[in-house]
Amino acid sequence: MDYMPKAIEPKKHEVQRRLEDTEFWLDDEKRTQLMDGLREGRDPKVTCEALGISKPEYDRALKEGYRCLLMPYKQRNEREMAMAEFYCEAKGSLMEFERNQVGVILKSAEMGDWKAAAWLLERRMPEMYAKRELPPIRPEVADAPSIKIELVDPTSDSERMLKLERETLDEIDGKVMEK
Repeated sequence: MDYMPKAIEPKKHEVQRRLEDTEFWLDDEKRTQLMDGLREGRDPKVTCEALGISKPEYDRALKEGYRCLLMPYKQRNEREMAMAEFYCEAKGSLMEFERNQVGVILKSAEMGDWKAAAWLLERRMPEMYAKRELPPIRPEVADAPSIKIELVDPTSDSERMLKLERETLDEIDGKVMEK
């Protein structure tokens, strides 16, 4: 399936498949394997490395292909045509993978799988349904000493009141000394 936009679609005989005058080139077999890997959802880095292509080289080819795609069609040379075609084919493979996966999720959601439906809502309407994590508790608040409150009648139970006061002070001093 060709993903080249119709307005800038080059004639097939004009496109040079090999990019001999650049660092990046792929023979037809490697190119097909790369596009199949992207279409199947494999990680681009792993797919490239399996084919003997470095990920930075692949990224440069995509960037260069995008730049060439933005150029007016008649101003492109053969190399630039091939780079633009590579970009469109790679992006088309990624879009096909995405379309297939979203289709699976949509079918699951239609069959009543709430997880698939939740996943779709989280991604399509993140402002309303995205997971929100609570901010972490600041350590100084978490380590604050706890305060015990006990009502004591000072006139009748003065010894008990003094004991509680000492325990509380000792507990506070202990936490301060630990830091």
